[in-house]
Amino acid sequence: MGDSIHNFCDGILIAAAFLTDVQLGWITAIAAIAHEIPQEVGDTIVLLNAGFSRTRALLYNALSGVAAVVGGVLGYYVIGPFQDLLPYFWWRRRVVSFTSPWLT
Repeated sequence: MGDSIHNFCDGILIAAAFLTDVQLGWITAIAAIAHEIPQEVGDTIVLLNAGFSRTRALLYNALSGVAAVVGGVLGYYVIGPFQDLLPYFWWRRRVVSFTSPWLT
């Protein structure tokens, strides 16, 4: 559950970064992937050590990763329409500053 919330916020952060600037979006996406790989490997190892089968551990890990896609799509459709209404720096700072601590 906690990893799903974390991944959901990663998706929102990536969407906000792409809506701000495409280059910032790619940098943010690469950073998110770079930190997710060791985290997800660690999560899988924890689940395996807890007695989950390999298939079940990978399935649960993949399902928590889907939350990033949901967060990205939702973030795009929620933030996107408002980017023209709000001052550029205001919404970018708010969304990126709120979600970037989750990128740890």
